[in-house]
Amino acid sequence: MNTTLSVALLVFVKTGLSWAVFDRSAMVL
Repeated sequence: MNTTLSVALLVFVKTGLSWAVFDRSAMVL
């Protein structure tokens, strides 16, 4: 598997997770 692709995928997933947590906490507030 391409290393650059896996790194980009990891960053994409991590950004998506942090955004989901931020969105959820914003809804709670």
